[in-house]
Amino acid sequence: MFLDTLGPGYVGIKINQYGSQRGVEDFPLSIGRVWYNPFTEDVYKFPTYLQSIVWTKDENEGSAEDDSITFNSVEGAIFNVDIALSYGFEAEKVPSLFLEYQKSAEEITHVYMRSQVRDSFSRQTSTMRMMEIYGEGKQRLLDAVKQDLRTRLGPKGFRFDMVSFIGAPRADDKVIKSINAVLQAAQRAIEAENKVRQSIAKAQQKIETAKGTAESLLLVARGQAEANRTVAASLTPELIDWQAVQTWNGVLPQVTSGGIPLIQLPLGK
Repeated sequence: MFLDTLGPGYVGIKINQYGSQRGVEDFPLSIGRVWYNPFTEDVYKFPTYLQSIVWTKDENEGSAEDDSITFNSVEGAIFNVDIALSYGFEAEKVPSLFLEYQKSAEEITHVYMRSQVRDSFSRQTSTMRMMEIYGEGKQRLLDAVKQDLRTRLGPKGFRFDMVSFIGAPRADDKVIKSINAVLQAAQRAIEAENKVRQSIAKAQQKIETAKGTAESLLLVARGQAEANRTVAASLTPELIDWQAVQTWNGVLPQVTSGGIPLIQLPLGK
């Protein structure tokens, strides 16, 4: 008999290769020591904790193979991406999962699950424009892929927490040039729109300044007119005569037209 140990975050399944009891046991093995006969039994370990995996083009990251994923936009533009994935296996579904695929956890991850992730990206991007994939629709794409994987693979025992790009999506030079041209045109349009808004704002400011000046002058004019009306209403012949006497120095004009400019004072009765 051989002894193996299941650590925290793992479950195991024991497979009987011979005899009337051959096949996969219906219940997963829990944490602790596991005894088995290496000649008639096999034990497979499955991680149930969230683990991360990367599928990249770089042979120095992930595996030594090119594990990157390729898909097309609705225009037919080809994109190649590096993917990071956080996932786990549901402990109670490990026996049925192994029974369906007859593979180890690593083989199921790198073969079956990777193909499902690739197919999900292909389905989602088949209706997306290249500008969406490269720009504002990137996060929406990742969310849609994660939800699709949860819907299709969740009932089988797969658990997905995160799907993300490592770096920017790659495309051939023609596609990148087209994308950059669109981005530059959009940037120029935004700059032109901002200039128009600035011009409108400056013109509006001048208008408001002119309105303020005009209203100020109008208020001054109204005040002066009101003062003039008040003064005019207060003038009487007696007041005018009195003010003339107050300001006359007693000297007669040197040139007259034949009369002496005397103030007519009222005679007492």
